Amino acid sequence: MKKEWNARALKNAYHYVSTFKKEWDDKSFYRWGEIQTQAVIDRFLKDQSYNPSDKTVLEIGCGAGRLTRALASRFKLVYGYDVSDQYIQIAKEKNNHLRNIIFKVNDGISFPEIDNDYIDFVFSGWTMQHMPTKEVVIKNIEEIARILKIGAIYKIDPRITTRSRIKEFSISKITKLFPFLVNDKLKSTQTFRGVTFSEKEIFDILSSYGLSVNTLIEEDGSESFYGKRVPKKWFYGKKIEKHACEAI
Repeated sequence: MKKEWNARALKNAYHYVSTFKKEWDDKSFYRWGEIQTQAVIDRFLKDQSYNPSDKTVLEIGCGAGRLTRALASRFKLVYGYDVSDQYIQIAKEKNNHLRNIIFKVNDGISFPEIDNDYIDFVFSGWTMQHMPTKEVVIKNIEEIARILKIGAIYKIDPRITTRSRIKEFSISKITKLFPFLVNDKLKSTQTFRGVTFSEKEIFDILSSYGLSVNTLIEEDGSESFYGKRVPKKWFYGKKIEKHACEAI
């Protein structure tokens, strides 16, 4: 994960975060982060009657910090973690005017600097879809359960599939719809394609770590930016009990 995401950061950092544009500038890239935050975080927190102004949030897979910057204007303190030290370097450089963000490089599965029961809100968007194995996703969920306070909330978007969807897509259709998977090697490896789960698998995993589980389908703000509606399924809930991993 680290090697390939470093390569993406060096080749075209913004594009590999949001691939619908080849060339981004700083203004449009971080504006896109603000639009996405309004769409999938502000509305969500409002529905939860949640005031973030005195809260601490941790973002999994912060990349160049496009969402992290927006989160910093809403939360008291933001932790942004990413497996790529190259992306973290960019995030720090582009957001060095903000004093309430702590950017950290990690191993892609843990947040060693964060104490148990410390974080008020964990968010991961457009990141778990790139995680290369189920074990990596599960390890991140285990860590979410460890670092959240009892009663604190999370929102994540692991990639969900069904048997019927798999049948709909032949190799030829995939190649036709997504030619970049063939033409760009950095988009064809498992650290970009990611791994899929059934909805039941995610329910069972989250529940096993003492997290309540709800789902919702939201549009990600794309229509206001480039004229398309992009609905996606999110999982959210609260930490309702301590898990055995915290007692160690």
